[in-house]
Amino acid sequence: MADRIAARHKDDDLGLEAFPDPENIAAVVDFALRRRTRLSRVDSQANVLDALLLVRCAREQLDRLEKRALLTAKADRIKTRQLTPATGIRTRQGIHDRIRALTRKIGAARLGVPPEALDDSSSPATPPEEHVRAVAETLLRVWPELETDPDIDEWAEGIELVLRSPHSPSATASLVTQMRIAVAEIEELAARTGHPSTASVPAQEAMRAVRKL
Repeated sequence: MADRIAARHKDDDLGLEAFPDPENIAAVVDFALRRRTRLSRVDSQANVLDALLLVRCAREQLDRLEKRALLTAKADRIKTRQLTPATGIRTRQGIHDRIRALTRKIGAARLGVPPEALDDSSSPATPPEEHVRAVAETLLRVWPELETDPDIDEWAEGIELVLRSPHSPSATASLVTQMRIAVAEIEELAARTGHPSTASVPAQEAMRAVRKL
């Protein structure tokens, strides 16, 4: 696309201005939009369309890079509070939601459809709110008896925050997601360290209740 834009301006008197480095997408887009008035109507419109295509390609590339960076941060166990200045996201649930949203955007771009066109019907139904909140309250009550680490403890903070927030379907769904991930990470930690996730029967029952959600 940058080559097509450059070709349209091959006879354009650029004066002291050189055509931007094709790798600098922002500069190429700016050039295409700013210099289009020197072209015929057809070529001017083609410049605008190519500029939009460049922006779209750049956005898709940035989405893939952002997802990769967030997954790398997760693998490197970078804490949410360390990520906040770079991402603007303050909770682990927010990071999880952002990765999920990026996954949908990338998949939609690959299929050439808007993200909202992707079917979410395969997602499990959210259990009744009262049951979910009861499971969450029980999990928090036995949390000190679970083998965790500072990263996993962030999920407890997120669960507690949602429990204090107004009741809504989205809050219930958030509780289910956070509890499932927290229990999965507790089990992963136990497998990695070779230590049981808990010796407490009530804590084991609480984790079992989360798995059934």
